[in-house]
Amino acid sequence: MPSPRRYNGDPAAAGRGQGRLKGDDRLDEVKGQVTEVTGLLHDALEKSVQRGENLDRLDRRAENLAAESRHFKSASRQVARQMWWKNKRMQLVLGLVALAVLGAIGFILYWELGRKKK
Repeated sequence: MPSPRRYNGDPAAAGRGQGRLKGDDRLDEVKGQVTEVTGLLHDALEKSVQRGENLDRLDRRAENLAAESRHFKSASRQVARQMWWKNKRMQLVLGLVALAVLGAIGFILYWELGRKKK
């Protein structure tokens, strides 16, 4: 006569033979592995989405930086032109002042030399 089955506390195993418990244990082990792999896949997916968001943010920052650099380049060219003209005006003024000083010295010398001849 077969030995009486004992209840081991698992309702799923109630009414099954001992040979069947080993299969259930294997099934539980595989289910645990599937759950673990699913969790790892969810984590990997979340990290991938996060990387995508970070890349989007980085792309926006790069676009803003490119726009700012174009603005800076045009503004710096404008300032360089303004400074070039300011420098040229200053050179012109200094040249005219030097010419006026030389003209005054020449006039004084001419005046003094003309007086001494008389």
